[in-house]
Amino acid sequence: MSLPQQYRAAEELERYLGDPLDPECTFCFRRSVELDEAASLSV
Repeated sequence: MSLPQQYRAAEELERYLGDPLDPECTFCFRRSVELDEAASLSV
């Protein structure tokens, strides 16, 4: 079964970004929350 191009692109992006629950990952969930909180405190 062949996936549409937009699904393949989304999967490639997810692989590039890595596991959001992995604390070693640049785009992990914890780091995203920390950055969001720091930004909201600086306003």
